[in-house]
Amino acid sequence: MVVLTAEQIQKFEDEGYLLIPDYCSSALCDEMKQCMEGVVEEQLDLTTHPKCVFTTYQAADAQPDAHMMTNYFLSSGDNISFFFEDGAFDDQGILYENWCCQRPKP
Repeated sequence: MVVLTAEQIQKFEDEGYLLIPDYCSSALCDEMKQCMEGVVEEQLDLTTHPKCVFTTYQAADAQPDAHMMTNYFLSSGDNISFFFEDGAFDDQGILYENWCCQRPKP
């Protein structure tokens, strides 16, 4: 079990995240990625998905906290929900193949 130091706890409280080097092995990370690829393949239907893009910054022309205003976001707390990063879709709204690994930078 990992025991966090007071400094780590404070960093998490200040910044909202904490990196823990070597928390799990590369093999375990690969296994988790493979598992999530299966979840995405089985559960993500882009014909009905709202294609929510989640960002932590605000574009100049966007409404404040626009992602938080969607029902999809508000009801995502107790289930597996899919949110995308900027650049995951092309200009026609088509998801780039292998977007999580090889997407072009916006």
